[in-house]
Amino acid sequence: MSEPHLAERFPGVAFTPIEVALLRYLEDAGERYVPRSELLREVWGYSEMARTRTVETTVQRVRMKIETEPKRPTLLVNLRGRGYRLELPRDAEVQSEVERLRAQIAALLSEGHAVIGVLTEAAPGATLPSERDAFVGREPELDEAWQRLTQRSRWLTVHGGPGVGKTRFALRLGRRWLDREGEVCFVDLTEARDEAGLWSRLARALGVVAVGEGAVRTTVLRSLAARAETLLVLDNAELVVDSLAEALPSLLDARPDLRVLATSRESLRVPGEAIWELEPLDSGAAETLLRERLAAIRPDAVDGEAELADIVALLEGVPLAIELAAARARHVPLADLAQRLRERRDVLAPDERGRPPRHLSLDAAIAWSWDLLSTAEQRLLADLSVFRGGASFEALAQVSEVGERAEALAGRLIDKGLLVLVGPGPRVGCLESIRQFAARHAEREPILVAEVRHAAWFARRAQGAARAWDVDPEQAAFLLVELDNLQVAVERMTRAGMPEAADLIEALWPLVLSRGLPEDYVARVDAVLATTPPESARVHALQLCKADALVSRKRLDEAEAVLAALPEGERLRQLEIAAGIALGRGRAAEALQASEQAAALAERTKQPLRRAKASIAMGAALQYLMRPEAAQAAYREAVALAQELGAGRVEAVAWSNLGSVLVDPDARAAALARAEELAQRFGDRAILHAMASVRATQALERGDLAEADAAFAALFEAIERTGGRVVTGAEWVNAGLLSLRLGRFEEAAQRLREARRRGGPDSPQGLVHTLGTAYLAVAEVRVGHADAARELFASIGEAEQWGETVAAAVTLCRAHLPEVDAQRALAAHGDDPALADLAELLTNHRL
Repeated sequence: MSEPHLAERFPGVAFTPIEVALLRYLEDAGERYVPRSELLREVWGYSEMARTRTVETTVQRVRMKIETEPKRPTLLVNLRGRGYRLELPRDAEVQSEVERLRAQIAALLSEGHAVIGVLTEAAPGATLPSERDAFVGREPELDEAWQRLTQRSRWLTVHGGPGVGKTRFALRLGRRWLDREGEVCFVDLTEARDEAGLWSRLARALGVVAVGEGAVRTTVLRSLAARAETLLVLDNAELVVDSLAEALPSLLDARPDLRVLATSRESLRVPGEAIWELEPLDSGAAETLLRERLAAIRPDAVDGEAELADIVALLEGVPLAIELAAARARHVPLADLAQRLRERRDVLAPDERGRPPRHLSLDAAIAWSWDLLSTAEQRLLADLSVFRGGASFEALAQVSEVGERAEALAGRLIDKGLLVLVGPGPRVGCLESIRQFAARHAEREPILVAEVRHAAWFARRAQGAARAWDVDPEQAAFLLVELDNLQVAVERMTRAGMPEAADLIEALWPLVLSRGLPEDYVARVDAVLATTPPESARVHALQLCKADALVSRKRLDEAEAVLAALPEGERLRQLEIAAGIALGRGRAAEALQASEQAAALAERTKQPLRRAKASIAMGAALQYLMRPEAAQAAYREAVALAQELGAGRVEAVAWSNLGSVLVDPDARAAALARAEELAQRFGDRAILHAMASVRATQALERGDLAEADAAFAALFEAIERTGGRVVTGAEWVNAGLLSLRLGRFEEAAQRLREARRRGGPDSPQGLVHTLGTAYLAVAEVRVGHADAARELFASIGEAEQWGETVAAAVTLCRAHLPEVDAQRALAAHGDDPALADLAELLTNHRL
């Protein structure tokens, strides 16, 4: 079918080139139904296996242009399982219809007048669609948008990505306008594609008819001028942004009190336009919406608390996705739905009538925007899908096929609601649903190329940054911000068997340690080892990384086995790991010896930074051996070395550890303040967590129970939220003691059981285990478990290697069983705060 032929068939209708190609192919097929796969291959040139809805989207657009009722097509029809067919009327019938319309127009025209005035009037408010169900959330946003529309701006565009609820938001504002007895005219621009379509839809919504050249525009403006104060709601304005931008001045000039409210996935970018960015719902409002919709569809599903929270998080607060998920839950258990959502986002396509075609699935909503993009914009969005956690413009330009145009194209995609600016720094990202859609609908080969570029660029950039990890906050910030991208780069390089994966994972291990070491890091190392030849020099470095990771996870037996299997290699690193294993096992003297050897080796080999780290390890061992003055000296030496080298991260660790052992309150506060300043500058979560623990413990020692309670709660919440780092046995013991002092005995018992679960009397340190056992016995007394308390006291061992403090604690606990005065037993062992706590508890809560 040629374009002139199309013009004869459908006068006044504009078709895109792909729509022309589709119609021509279907007409050539005659009465045969053409399968979707054939259309993809012959019209679009795609593989038959391509996962795309471009056929369905294009068919829907064509139907909107040629069908009287697009939802009940009679011209472009389809038969399930067979395909599509074009059923055009015979030429004679078309000509007859044209002649009939011409006769009607001639009867309406008079003496050369180009305009036939207003023939019908719409009742005030009659054109505002009704809402099918309750509107949930966004009340503060509605209030602020209402103020902006009515008091500060005559043109407000509600802008946002697919499915965020722009139309519902605009309808709520429209109802507020009606409540103040104003007129509302709702204009659905779904079928508009050009300037003529815009003015035609405006005329239809206003209830006017006009004929003649230029008559529609003039009649619309006269109709607006003749109305009372009116709110013009323009829905789906992204389809005619250029035409609407040109029409804006004349619309606003038609009546001084006219207000225009548009919904659009793309801003108009014209003077006078105010933009309301509509974001996805926050977690609370999203869960409320899901509950509301489930209650109407399947009330029994509302009780699945964990599943509801899981689904809401997976759907990222997008209202359309939540609505579709609720409809899907009619037949699918919530737990199954959550699992399916983790695996793929296109499951949200329920067979539900009454929705516009673009809202029948989340994919359809995104496809509506995707099909309006240029080829370059689609390419950039597809390339962005290989990133995780957003992308800087620098990285995007290096990875994407569009190169230096990346920043400009990203700006256009932000205007169209498909990308957002994310922090910190100039970065862009998108919703996971959009990222997955772009990955599925782009051609596979360019995506693979982008993945390779992504892995290679991040590997090069990360290794340079890692060398400056301890001294340059900017390089540290890059690694912290890009952690998700770096991890996915490791995964891709590992899958591809690239030897550079070993170099990247070795470079990243200090970063991962500072973030608390995710549980799967050891598995990542194993995966890289599996693809690395055994004879490779990289194997030794990877095994050391693995041993270090295992020490941080308190998996000491495994760490020791890895270390024992290694040949003599990087002796300094092996000594550092051996010291960590010894300290974790409660063998502080052995840990001190390994740390001293590491310090001496670092001195001989002129590695001052490693020397500073060895001093910190020495200080930790001395602190556990109850030699506070020697520990302070080691930490101060580390501070001095780190300051000389400008190694801010190492200095932060040294100050933090020094603050934990200082007695003078002012000196301790100054040390911790300096540590926090440096830790914040480098974004080191592990140091900040350690400092929070020190502050909570010190508040407990001061007797400030309210401050200690808030500090421990904040620490545990931060560790749970950020993951990786585990709450140590000492922290559980101190938190359990706090619960005892506050009279929360059940909570105390739970916390102290967790402390004992962290290890036996020689792990991680004898004092922690001894005190934890004694405090737990007291908690068991208070909850009525006397037999359990007796067994706990009897189980306390000597733990003599930890020195006088542990011996005193053991004496106190044993003294308790035969009713010996605990205070008298304490008198021989000084005024250690931990022992004082224990003595008081044992005295007041005897069996």
